[in-house]
Amino acid sequence: MGPVDVTNPVFEQIVENWTKEVGELFVHVYLPSSGVEGVYYMVYSMSDVCNIVQDAAKNAVIYLTREKMLPLRGRANEQIKDALKMFLYKDWWLIAKPKVYPEEIEFFETGNTHEELAEALTVLRDNEVWIGPDFTFPDNYTKPNLDPNLIIARKYI
Repeated sequence: MGPVDVTNPVFEQIVENWTKEVGELFVHVYLPSSGVEGVYYMVYSMSDVCNIVQDAAKNAVIYLTREKMLPLRGRANEQIKDALKMFLYKDWWLIAKPKVYPEEIEFFETGNTHEELAEALTVLRDNEVWIGPDFTFPDNYTKPNLDPNLIIARKYI
């Protein structure tokens, strides 16, 4: 869905429904033409989303997805076998440090080979990690988005 203005009641209703339905939303806040990638959050309530929207700069693009973006979770050394099964060779992956809003998600490592993934998880041994495919959001946030699991919202004021 989107792009939709964050003040549109439809935006609020969908986000409210999603937080009740899946309990966890992945949020990316991006400021066009800023030269930075933006920030990422894991949120568990509508009030978290409202706080993110309130704190976002004017003209921010806010991507929200109800898909579990970093599905493997636990200690790094316990995740190696499952992580290697999850990705085909040359699939891009991410390893993140678990953080929940209001903290930003931190990324430990990214890569696209099994060797890099196994090495990164070995180095991170005993650290809690979240692992998942490298995510991409539409780079054109002005055109309609038809993905039923993604909302593109704009903050114009």
